[in-house]
Amino acid sequence: MIVYDLETKRGVPDRKNPNIPGIEYCSGWDDCQGMGISVLCTYDTQRQKYAVFCEDNKQDFIDLVEREIRAGGKLVSYNGLSFDNRVVAACWKYNIMDEHCYDVLAEIWKAHGLAPKFNYPSHIGFSLDDMAAINGFGAKSGNGAMAPVMWQRGQIGSVITYCLEDVRLTTKLLRRAAEGKSLISSKTSREFVLCPP
Repeated sequence: MIVYDLETKRGVPDRKNPNIPGIEYCSGWDDCQGMGISVLCTYDTQRQKYAVFCEDNKQDFIDLVEREIRAGGKLVSYNGLSFDNRVVAACWKYNIMDEHCYDVLAEIWKAHGLAPKFNYPSHIGFSLDDMAAINGFGAKSGNGAMAPVMWQRGQIGSVITYCLEDVRLTTKLLRRAAEGKSLISSKTSREFVLCPP
């Protein structure tokens, strides 16, 4: 399996907070092309290898995914079906088909009796940060909303580190699912089991 996560070049406007002066923003959550991709990181569970992809080597990511799909593998994400896949399609012109994906967040929702697509307010409370922390994997190293700000300020290494950390935490949750072990819900504090990939 290939676990992946991406960060965007431009921020998404927040109705509660003003835009940061000097920072570029897309027009909103539906403006996937306007978001751009700053970095996309992967972890190959079979080869136990991390990789980093940007605009200059995006074809290497596409080739990696194609090889995995041909071998019968899965592309694993945390909210990839609703977000990451749409951004990849808009920015890198590559469509990742849902049937080749295992979305850990969507599976968490389903395990809680919810639909696999986000609906407010029932689906809140399951962030990667919260799920990782309550299950003893450690908290995320930053805030995803700040990744575009850091990128635009030239803090490239920090953004890559942040993205790799998201991939690492997603992989930890994936392993629990693959092994059939229970997780603790960040919303209910109860144990539950994910459908394995």
